[in-house]
Formats: sequence, structure tokens, C-alpha cells
Amino acid sequence: MFLSLLVTAALALSPAPQAAQAAAPSATPAQPAATEKTCRKFIPTGSIMPKRFCFTKAEWAEFDARTQAGAEGFLGRRTAGSALDKD
Repeated sequence: MFLSLLVTAALALSPAPQAAQAAAPSATPAQPAATEKTCRKFIPTGSIMPKRFCFTKAEWAEFDARTQAGAEGFLGRRTAGSALDKD
């Protein structure tokens, strides 16, 4: 027990991990703004666990446009063929 506490204390005070952590961030280059990804969470029907999707700004714009067009198409079909319109 005493030996494990001694080893833990020695590892906590050692400077080697701090040097490795300081060098790690400079090793990864920053992404350009055009390829920077933005993430959104969606909860699929029948699930309580959200799923995360990450895309670029241009890909999200295309996704939003397709979603909007699909919603407008669905609503247009629904009102045009509604049972209330038939007398």
C-alpha cells in the first residue's frame, strides 16, 4: 500500500508528462476556415440517444436547402390532395 502511494506521488511530480503535453498541441496543424467542420445533434425517431453529424458550412447549407425543399414539397402535396378539399 505504501509503495503504491509512493509511486503515485512520484508520477504526479515528474516533469516528463508535462513536457509531452506541451509539445502535443503544436504537432497538429490548424484547419483552414473553408474546411472547418460544424457539428449538430439529431435525435432519431424511436431513440433517446442523439447522433452527432459534423459537416462543413457548405455541406450544411446544402443539407438545409434539401430539408427545406422536402418539407415544402410534402406540405404542398398534403394541402393539394386534402380530404377537406373534396366536397
